[in-house]
Amino acid sequence: MRDLMQKLSTFARGLNEVIKDPEFIESLRQLHNEMNYFVNDLPDDIAEVSIELMERGWFIYFLDDETDHFREKRSALINQSEASQDNYLTSYIRNYGGKIRQFLIEEFPDRAAQIDDAFKAHDAGLYYCSIPTFLALSEGIGRDLYGVGLYAKVNKQPEFNKIIEQVDGLEVFHDMVLKPLAIKSKVTETINEPTDEDKRFLNRHLIIHGRSDKYGSELNSLKSISLVYYVACSLLHLREQNT
Repeated sequence: MRDLMQKLSTFARGLNEVIKDPEFIESLRQLHNEMNYFVNDLPDDIAEVSIELMERGWFIYFLDDETDHFREKRSALINQSEASQDNYLTSYIRNYGGKIRQFLIEEFPDRAAQIDDAFKAHDAGLYYCSIPTFLALSEGIGRDLYGVGLYAKVNKQPEFNKIIEQVDGLEVFHDMVLKPLAIKSKVTETINEPTDEDKRFLNRHLIIHGRSDKYGSELNSLKSISLVYYVACSLLHLREQNT
């Protein structure tokens, strides 16, 4: 008993010294601030930046890989300039294009040839071929998983908004990540009198309906890859929540 009391006393003295250490106090303060931000502010920040990126044709799924990549995306995209975000996402899709292709083929084997041809066209710089195929893929994946096209609307609102609302157990954080599925965007809007600037943008209506002859760029092809990957990850996540 005396040995135990001595050990406890020694431990208590050591703990007391640690608690008095300014570096320990600062570490606790930083941890508290990080947890507070994660719970209270990060979901809104992710929703806000996801929508901002979507309006420029980019789509990003924050939960697709390990923690380090999540932190990397946070740092690279939240509260950053448009130029910095564009540079990061361009590099991200370029670097992970092979993994994205493999992921899509594994998840949607019936579309393997379509997926493979789209990436071959992209790699060859045939962007007028790759972009419509990726847009069609994003539509097809929605139909494969939910029987609903990505661009389908109910009362002029995206039909996936209704699907998300019907899924039980979606935490606020996940709901924020899925926000781009549930709202209208510049990518999906109907443009009846397009300008040259509109034709250079990744707009599904202009491209699929042959109203644009200026969309064929590497940047738009990368953005269309980001769209397909985001749709696949988001809808697979929704399906898991339903099972």
